[in-house]
Amino acid sequence: MFSDKKRGFLFFLAALLFLGLSGLLYYAAPHLQSHCDRDSAGYDRIARNFVATGHLADPVVRGSVPIQPIGYPLFVGLIYTIFGSDVRPIIFLQVLLALLCTCFIFLIAGRLFGVQVAVISLFLSAANLGFLVYAQLLLAETVMLTFLLLFFERLTAFMYDQKTIQLAYAGLVLGLSVLVKPMALLFIFLLLPFIWFCPCRTASLRRRLSCVSVLLISFYLPLLGYMGYNYHEYSYFRYAPMTSLNIYQCYLSKVIAAVEKVPVEPVRTQTLAFTGLHGFDEAGWNTGRQLFAIYAQKHPLVFAKVWATNVLKTIFGLYATQLKLFFNPALVGGSHSFFKTSGTFCDRCVTYIVGGSPNPIVVGVAMFEFFWNLVRWLLVFYALILLVRRSFWCLLYLFGAYTFQCAFVTGIDGCCRYRMTFEPILIMLAAIGIYALYCYWSKKECRL
Repeated sequence: MFSDKKRGFLFFLAALLFLGLSGLLYYAAPHLQSHCDRDSAGYDRIARNFVATGHLADPVVRGSVPIQPIGYPLFVGLIYTIFGSDVRPIIFLQVLLALLCTCFIFLIAGRLFGVQVAVISLFLSAANLGFLVYAQLLLAETVMLTFLLLFFERLTAFMYDQKTIQLAYAGLVLGLSVLVKPMALLFIFLLLPFIWFCPCRTASLRRRLSCVSVLLISFYLPLLGYMGYNYHEYSYFRYAPMTSLNIYQCYLSKVIAAVEKVPVEPVRTQTLAFTGLHGFDEAGWNTGRQLFAIYAQKHPLVFAKVWATNVLKTIFGLYATQLKLFFNPALVGGSHSFFKTSGTFCDRCVTYIVGGSPNPIVVGVAMFEFFWNLVRWLLVFYALILLVRRSFWCLLYLFGAYTFQCAFVTGIDGCCRYRMTFEPILIMLAAIGIYALYCYWSKKECRL
């Protein structure tokens, strides 16, 4: 239906749309500080320290051990080394990476569902507010998404040509993503049954074992290399000290605050303060471990409620909330959360959409995103029903397992930007829904 020339023209239009919107967003930013969020300061510190000393250490953290993996600070530090300590080259490169992500989505959707769904996915990606906003921020989301989509692109290539080298590339890229954010540490275990029963379902036992081994080895190579780096720098063969911090200061603090009816911040900074000598010193979390056991035994329902609330923030949060912070960095992140508002459900929705908006344009964007999200979820569910009817069991497992674990792990601390990891899945499913409805209305065959 689409010739190569027409596909190229459509991609050119999508690229023009994305770059045009990105340019408008960049030039509308009040000042350079707009490109920084709360987590940006930590990335920037480590990157500047890398430029000055050659070490990926955090000078203001006890023991200098970076709390998060050092993939993104290394990315920022290398750009600082080449272009100087200026955020603008980073934004420019991230915009190009986000554009590359739209290309990956086009390729993946085309392999799995056909060129019609691929084209719809391409334009949905090019106009996606998350892709546009987070490419403009000194945050790891765009780099992380690039690794994840490259992984899916190589995985789908393996599904079709059965070349082991493609699976090795997929595992390696997924392993590299762990150096940016740890999401794939859990996903790798959910991926093994997919490899065993889906692309390798007709292969011999030896072939299946070979594929699983190649995936695991290629995935763990970057991780083991990073742990070796930490051993060389800090004498600890470990990944990163962020797990305990997330469990106690991010998650448990909300539980205690909900039970005791007190603000979260004093609980996080005082009651659950880290007392260790450095990030890998687990003895510094003794108080947190004791309180975790006590509150989990006495208030299990509060634990579940806080976890579910955070997951809901991830799944249904608006990227327009980040847009509000982009145009007004003086706003405090989370201050306009749906769960911090009062009134009826409709009143809370209105407050969440409109609250904190610095101008009418942002209000309009937030309202459009809210209603589009409602429509999109209907399209996603329609697409899932269609895939079930067509018996796409392997893809349903792959998409379902990936999306579930991406959303579930954010129960520690939910935020709309964490949805960026599985936003491409929602885009492709919505594209399937749009294509299927078009075929239904036009009385054409729906070819997936």
